[in-house]
Amino acid sequence: MARRSNRDAWGVLAVVAAVGGLVVLSVVVTFGLDRFDSTEPPPATTLAVGDSVTYYSAGQLVERFRPARLDFIAKFGYRTDEILPLLRTWLATDDRRPGGPLAGHARVAVLAGYNDVLQHRGDRDADALDAMVSASSRFRCAVWFELPTRPGGRPSADPALSPRATAAWNDELRAAVARHPGVHLSSAWRDAVDGSGGAHLLVADGIHPSPAGSRRLALAYHRTLDRTCP
Repeated sequence: MARRSNRDAWGVLAVVAAVGGLVVLSVVVTFGLDRFDSTEPPPATTLAVGDSVTYYSAGQLVERFRPARLDFIAKFGYRTDEILPLLRTWLATDDRRPGGPLAGHARVAVLAGYNDVLQHRGDRDADALDAMVSASSRFRCAVWFELPTRPGGRPSADPALSPRATAAWNDELRAAVARHPGVHLSSAWRDAVDGSGGAHLLVADGIHPSPAGSRRLALAYHRTLDRTCP
């Protein structure tokens, strides 16, 4: 879950209440997020990486990519510098799998940065963004999604996600992606949310996807990967 300074249980419950039953399906399909098995190669060919925005859309993502399997690293409240060790652990574990490195996971899509903006990241976090983009370049093909800047054409309901702050994040992301061949930038999610009626793709907190938003995000993941990383 996107958060500013802590991950207390009440904060988690607040967002769970906001998105209703989505969390139940998400838990079912993402039960293995932090479990790494070095004895078998993964059957999936796509890895989705992100924070709670991706987590709450997991059910729709699984349906959109069916019958192919989609794997996840999606963590509540995590900044890029906190997701980075998980991705590195996954990559290190994959190297020990038969057929590695990256056996079975040819593509990765990343939607991260909400918590970096909300928590006013420092220089260390900025360095982590470039390091994480670099880690994603180990895949055959990688896509990073820009953050929405003005949902429905207006500033976010959360003032910390101001148009200026989110645009600055997108600028840094764009620069980091440009330094790594094989990594691509997508505006698909940003364009959907910032477009006419886009505010309805989010719940009242101005961050997390509504049911319609989860469907739209899953479509963005699927279409972008199929076009950019066929």
